[in-house]
Amino acid sequence: SMIPMKLFQRAAEKYNFILLCSNNSKNGPTQDIVRAIKAVWVDSHKRLSIDKKRIYASGFSGGARTCSIMHYLTGKSLAGIIAFGAGLQVKIKPEDIKPASYLGVVGMGDFNYKEMIVLGQKFAKIGVDYRMLVYDGAHDWGSEALCTQSLEWMVVRAMRRGLIPREKNLMQAIYDRELAEAQEFEMQQNPYLAYERYSAMKQSFSGMVDITGAENGKIRIAGSTPFKTFMQGEKKRAKVESNYLKSILLAFKQLNSPSFSPEKSGQYIAKFHGQALLDIEKSNNIYQRSMATQVLAYLYKEALAEASRYVYKKDNPRAAVLLRVAVTINPKNTLALY
Repeated sequence: SMIPMKLFQRAAEKYNFILLCSNNSKNGPTQDIVRAIKAVWVDSHKRLSIDKKRIYASGFSGGARTCSIMHYLTGKSLAGIIAFGAGLQVKIKPEDIKPASYLGVVGMGDFNYKEMIVLGQKFAKIGVDYRMLVYDGAHDWGSEALCTQSLEWMVVRAMRRGLIPREKNLMQAIYDRELAEAQEFEMQQNPYLAYERYSAMKQSFSGMVDITGAENGKIRIAGSTPFKTFMQGEKKRAKVESNYLKSILLAFKQLNSPSFSPEKSGQYIAKFHGQALLDIEKSNNIYQRSMATQVLAYLYKEALAEASRYVYKKDNPRAAVLLRVAVTINPKNTLALY
């Protein structure tokens, strides 16, 4: 619980947000999550003076999905949702998010990355006020800088929607910080993140400050050789990723076949490509590295899940293969080592 509190603390103090969280929050069971949300909601409204038009929710992974149902649990609309590393809860439709502003924050190496990008596309089609903030990372809360950027985006949305007075100097300062970040990505030859930042700035600040710098940056990046090279390489990376996933699914199937032989466990381990993907993950190319991280995260999660299933069935030889795959990917996981 203290991780997000610390990450958001400075920005919350600067922009006058009150931070609240459960002191024992975790993924599931559902009834515990519901009880925690309602307890925090009731307690905070009794103790504190809260602007009921500006209540926000943020969470990571399963917590991010829970944010998408908070308006059902509390009976009140949210002003905004900041979702790290995951999209909507099952059965929640994109249009159910309205009227909240939605900020998705996702690492390029997150196994939920594609889900978040597709969700953004759905939001765009139906007019949800949203942004997807992409960064070089995996499945995590991100950094304090990202949390600050998230709250600043919500402050700008609140000004645009008339929830708080517009402060021209503050809007300009936030815009200038975003522009500097986009320009830094451009200088680092990171065309994707530069293009994402310039594009988002146009949407976020249009009509509020002069966005000429962002517009020119977007045009400049779109016509640049690095961006064109990235777009061409993206198709190749997608094909490579697809081939790895197909091969991994086949390996799971072969492991489960009656012809499995414990004496050949080393051969089965190799079929999951764990070491090959780890080697790619060491690449200096951010896009190749992110592709490998996404596949490894999927493989790691599925290997542990399937290993648990085999352990339950007392099929230790097959479980051992998958646990060795998991340990190869994450040697620090004490559960897999045990």
